[in-house]
Order: sequence, then C-alpha cells, then structure tokens
Amino acid sequence: FESSLSEKELLSIIFYQEIIMALTQLEDYTSVPLIALIAKTMNRLRPKITSFTMKAVHFTSASSKLLTSLIDRFLRDKNDEDTEIKWLRGVASCLSPLTCRYMIQLWTKWGKEPPLNREDPTVYCTLFGLGKGSALTLLDQKQRFTIVSAIVKVLPQLILSEWEEIGCTEAPQDKK
Repeated sequence: FESSLSEKELLSIIFYQEIIMALTQLEDYTSVPLIALIAKTMNRLRPKITSFTMKAVHFTSASSKLLTSLIDRFLRDKNDEDTEIKWLRGVASCLSPLTCRYMIQLWTKWGKEPPLNREDPTVYCTLFGLGKGSALTLLDQKQRFTIVSAIVKVLPQLILSEWEEIGCTEAPQDKK
C-alpha cells in the first residue's frame, strides 16, 4: 500500500518539475541521473485509483513528455551500448510497464527485447493497443474478459495520450 502525498507536497514537486522542464528547454541538457529521477518520480506519482488527483494527472502527462524528450536527446548521439545505457536499463526494468514503455528505446535501438511480459494483457494492450471497431469482437468471450479485467485495473493510472494509444488501431510503439 502506497501512502499518498499531500496536495502541498505534490504542488512542490510540480514546481520543481516545471523548473527542470524550463532548464532542459533552454540548454541541450541531458543527464543520466535526471532521466532516472524523472522516470522514478513519474512512476511513483502516477495517478492511482485510491489517490487520484488531477494534479497527479498533470504531473504524469508533463513527465511523460519530458522523459520522452530526454531519452530521445540522450540516445541521439549514442552509437554504442555503454555503461550509461546499461545503468538506465536497470532503472527502467524496476519501473511499472506503463512507465518503462517510455524507455523502450534503450533496448530497441540495439535490437534487444525490452523486459516487458508481452503475455500480460495490460502490457500487450499498452504496447499494441486494443484496436478499433470490430477488433475486440473477433476475440472469444474468455479473451475479451481477460483483456477487460486487465485494462480496468490500469485505466485510472493512464493519462490522455496513453488512453488514445491504447484505443488505437496502429501499435503505439510503431508510431515513432
């Protein structure tokens, strides 16, 4: 069971997040510890069914954009798997699949498989989407029940862009 942050604590974190976002836009700055900090904080403060607030949604949404930008910038000049890549992979491996998916490029850039259990319906749906229209009706009742049960658990944790990706027909990982 996770303890909830007070609104004041969350506002303080959002304040520092906005400072980091401003600084990273002014400078072409990326640091491995900063990427790890943003990822771990995003993972911890993601909205939960028991502690849902719009501030947490705002924080997670902004963090997802910042994390994506930092990872893209970090990997732009990387041609070899070095110790920084391996260290960040270790950090990402300890995160929830919803947060780890923002760091998948740490594996895919070098043709490696990320540490996500593709058999888990939640992971599968966040990576490949549910499809639109009649896609779900093609599944048998048991498969639909499994997918719906998994997705219901994760829906309160999603931000709008993640909702859109899960409901798409194109695989979210293929859009980039």
